[in-house]
Amino acid sequence: DVKVNEDLNLQLSAYPNPTSDFLILKTNNPNAFIHNSMSYQLFDIYGKLISSQKVENNETIIYLNKFISGIYFLKIIDNRKLITSFKIIKN
Repeated sequence: DVKVNEDLNLQLSAYPNPTSDFLILKTNNPNAFIHNSMSYQLFDIYGKLISSQKVENNETIIYLNKFISGIYFLKIIDNRKLITSFKIIKN
């Protein structure tokens, strides 16, 4: 799944989706990390925050193996603003 944010000249992808063990969050823009303000938040289907971390390079691995199968929502935040979100299916 690929999302583009025109304001930041940023293309983000999250794969594989569906997944069973981990998710890779990838960006095409190395300048996105200059201010070190980008992070991800992973929510369960009920809206509970279950994982969050700074995004510090072009590829971030998000481990999902400790979570049960289901639907999750991955939100990408920069400077407290939502950049984009992904619906993630974990097998």
